[in-house]
Amino acid sequence: MLNDKCAKFINQIVSGRTGNPYDSRKQLITDLNSVAGGNGGVFFGGNRAGGDARGTIAGGNAEIRIDTMRQFTDPKRAFGAAFVTLHELIHIIAGNDQQLSEQVKKLGITVIAYPGKTVPYPTDADNKNLQYSGYWGQALKNACDPKGY
Repeated sequence: MLNDKCAKFINQIVSGRTGNPYDSRKQLITDLNSVAGGNGGVFFGGNRAGGDARGTIAGGNAEIRIDTMRQFTDPKRAFGAAFVTLHELIHIIAGNDQQLSEQVKKLGITVIAYPGKTVPYPTDADNKNLQYSGYWGQALKNACDPKGY
């Protein structure tokens, strides 16, 4: 999953949001281990939107919740579960959906959805419909999914 295009995207998004250099090839696994080994952790189930994240690594209370465990046992869904984990980990590292969407826009990245349609910037002010999540999440897919969508 962490090909050159994906690593570059993550580095740009995180560095742009935090103001600090970020090397995803070195830091992502360390950050995930910090979440899993902290007072929060990584959990499966009880979530309507694929996944969610809360807390901070620095506070030792970072928590990632993934929709269902069956995604990891079904080979057709394993990539999707890993992708949700990556999406939620980036939240913990760099900010909420709206902030990450703003960073994608600031970087001038065109977000493309299958089959080749440009995704418009969200207008969902309270993110109730998860448009911001979908927008920057699609940019992450464009960069990290081998199929590009």
